[in-house]
Amino acid sequence: MSCEYHIDAARRCVFTRCWGDLTDEDLLGHQRSITAHPGFDPMMSQCMDYRDVLQVSLTTEGVRALAVRSSFDARARRAFVMNRLVLKGLARMYQVIANVSDETLRIFESREDAFEWIALEPGAEWPGGKPDWSSEG
Repeated sequence: MSCEYHIDAARRCVFTRCWGDLTDEDLLGHQRSITAHPGFDPMMSQCMDYRDVLQVSLTTEGVRALAVRSSFDARARRAFVMNRLVLKGLARMYQVIANVSDETLRIFESREDAFEWIALEPGAEWPGGKPDWSSEG
């Protein structure tokens, strides 16, 4: 899998995009990198776009590890954009293990709906330019 994120300090949001084969290793690397990044604040919102994931190789152990070590504060709004049932099921598993409410983590099928829910301005766009981190190096 490939995964990347942009930390947008002005909008107080982390924008994450994943594509290809979704694996434990890449998501755990993503999580470690965000936590260590000097521009990251655990109270930032997050929009995580999984719509280009082609294969899901996550394990229940990987989901559990992600949930117990979450980088984000339990009060931070997080929007997961996904269009596959298996991903939605894994997101719900993450949510239960991490003890995160529907008030702070929601699943959407479009970026527009996710952006609206995390209170980004109407017509907001995904950040351009070089990401702050990428699993591709």
